Amino acid sequence: MHRKIFLSVLGTSFYRPCKYVQGNFISSEVSFIQQATIEMLNIPTDWDISRDKLVIILTDESEKCNWDKNLEYRQDFSGKQHPYTGLNKILIDMGLEKMLCPIKIPKGEDQDEIWNIFTSIFNIIEDNDELYVDITHSFRYLPMVMLVLCNYAKFLRNISVKSITYGNYERRNQITGEAPIVDLLPINILQDWTSAAAAYMKSGRTDDLYRLSNGDIRKIKKEKENSRKEANALDGAMKLLDQVSLDFQLCRGINIMKGVNFKKEKFEEGVISADIIPPLLPVVRKVVDSLSCFSGKMEVINMFSAARWCYDKKMYQQTVTFLREGVISYLCNAINFDIMDEHIRERISGVLSVYYRKDKAIELSEEYKRIKELTLPTDFFDKYSDLTKIRNDINHSYIKEGDISKVNTDIERIKKLVDYFTSFVDNNKETEKKAFVNEPKTPILLNLSNHPYNSWSEKQKNAAAVYGECIDLKFPMIDASLDKDAIMNIVDNTLSEIKSYTEKNKITVHVMGEMTFCFAIVNKLKSIGIKSIASCSNRNVTMEGEVKTSVFEFERFREYSL
Repeated sequence: MHRKIFLSVLGTSFYRPCKYVQGNFISSEVSFIQQATIEMLNIPTDWDISRDKLVIILTDESEKCNWDKNLEYRQDFSGKQHPYTGLNKILIDMGLEKMLCPIKIPKGEDQDEIWNIFTSIFNIIEDNDELYVDITHSFRYLPMVMLVLCNYAKFLRNISVKSITYGNYERRNQITGEAPIVDLLPINILQDWTSAAAAYMKSGRTDDLYRLSNGDIRKIKKEKENSRKEANALDGAMKLLDQVSLDFQLCRGINIMKGVNFKKEKFEEGVISADIIPPLLPVVRKVVDSLSCFSGKMEVINMFSAARWCYDKKMYQQTVTFLREGVISYLCNAINFDIMDEHIRERISGVLSVYYRKDKAIELSEEYKRIKELTLPTDFFDKYSDLTKIRNDINHSYIKEGDISKVNTDIERIKKLVDYFTSFVDNNKETEKKAFVNEPKTPILLNLSNHPYNSWSEKQKNAAAVYGECIDLKFPMIDASLDKDAIMNIVDNTLSEIKSYTEKNKITVHVMGEMTFCFAIVNKLKSIGIKSIASCSNRNVTMEGEVKTSVFEFERFREYSL
């Protein structure tokens, strides 16, 4: 349990008795708000007398007028004498003497004295304390000092502020004599949220916002039953924002691209619900609006928006990662290749990196041919090479021989790359979107072998289920006398048949049979980004006399890799 501190400034005025109220709480008739607040906080019943403290801040004058335990009489404002007991004596009579911790402060007539006051109060506070602050009798500037001190101690002492109250004697009911204790904690909450929101807008980190949604909002839900729905909505929006922040920090491109956590309706509910603390609404609105450039559906443009967002937050490693993967994803769509196939993505990156280098192997690839058809501008490839170089330098900690780029120069280069590719994609949106017309594609398995699906064992059928519905293709007759050209002619015809399934389906091809044909068709399939697999079986041999019997038992599928 953390130590609890009740912190209150004692004033110099003559305080007339009244009852203080808050919610269902009604104090006994008291002259001092400190006594009423202590009753409301249920001290000492809910507090530890040996550990927790009642810190009463005194000036010389307030000590004489209102603290002295020997005080018996005091004049009111008109000069009339009244029986009067000092706060010190009252608290001792309540059995709280061991908890008392009076602090003497100067009047605060200049800046040096104000800093003296600030330091004197702060030095009482220990790590992880819980503060309960009463600012009723604070002299002019002291309420502001107390609020600043609370934030200062949050940072240096990791304290938490549990209560800030003000006894509004002037607003007492003239009939019942009851005066309200005003809850000022929402002002502190607003201050925390504003600081947390500013930190998020600057760095993209949601740690403080997430902590507040788990703490302050939970307190509101507990104490204000009628605000529970709004508090839940705000809490949900902040937790979703935390997931978005993690997507950026960890470069979870697929979440960003699909807009998994850009749930605008849920964010909007959070904004509206922030009205439980009215001035909080525009703060939450600004936080949520920072994500307005992102789509909640599958769009590659989200990757470029993420690069811009990260650059603005000085998250440079994430910037170049999102930008590079965004370019590759953009081209996957443009040439209608599977955006999720890592082998295809690697080959596209390879094409971009050596596009003008007369590499025969690259030029024969299907990726190269399709990218060439796009007639991209020359500087597109130059910019991509520059992007890859910067990304590699950052990811490898600039550990390399030769000249090391100047950091400021690289930051400026990154900005120019973000501007270039974002502008390029904005001006070519139709190209970026066209591949999603056919989304989602249905996975299917094409069986190109001499063994139809119906003849497979249950084990093999179950293993094939992960690839989708299985469709048998007729395996071509491969005569031993056929030459290379004849084989390639059969391969091209078979490939055309396979391609007819690609428009609406994500296909995998099961290839087993004549070896030269299988080698050629697998290579062709790889070049256009289609996965091919083989059956792997165990051969069980039995001998009966001179007769050897071999039985092949299916074990698993294995992808062809080159």
